[in-house]
Amino acid sequence: MKKDLKSMLSINHGIKRVFVFVADHGKGGPMSIERPNLAKFTKFFMEAGEELGYPVRDPNPYGPYREGVAMMDLYMKNGRRSDAFHGFLEPIMRTRRSIVVRKYSLVRKILFRPSSNHASGVEYERHGRIYNVRARKEVILSAGSLNSAKLLMLSGIGPKKDLESVGVSFIIEKKER
Repeated sequence: MKKDLKSMLSINHGIKRVFVFVADHGKGGPMSIERPNLAKFTKFFMEAGEELGYPVRDPNPYGPYREGVAMMDLYMKNGRRSDAFHGFLEPIMRTRRSIVVRKYSLVRKILFRPSSNHASGVEYERHGRIYNVRARKEVILSAGSLNSAKLLMLSGIGPKKDLESVGVSFIIEKKER
């Protein structure tokens, strides 16, 4: 993608000029991205990096493994930190009473209907107590790349040999790729 001067925003960090490509960030979604104001420590850190020979650069258009020091963009809106809960869940929880968030809880496994392989709820632990909760329509698994796989295996979905070796009853055998 060709980037011209109209798509760039020049930001002066007090060290030297750095160009940020505005087109590298989306616009209008529930998660805002802003560059925070420079704190003195950050300015000193960037100056120290530059004195050691590291370039001051924008981390966005060059990929994650580019060497240098940079001001990081943060999930912020009007100077306040933002997160997925406030950006996505909180707005719909006001109108959809069926969505419940339990803080300080850890899902232990997915529950299945005895007659089929359909998820029907979850078992979770909160403050040392175990709870089972059932869903009327669907169970959405969103525990990240590692914990989602771990949760599936704890629930009996995965390679039969591996599950049986740790005492987990298998429900669905999912062979490794």
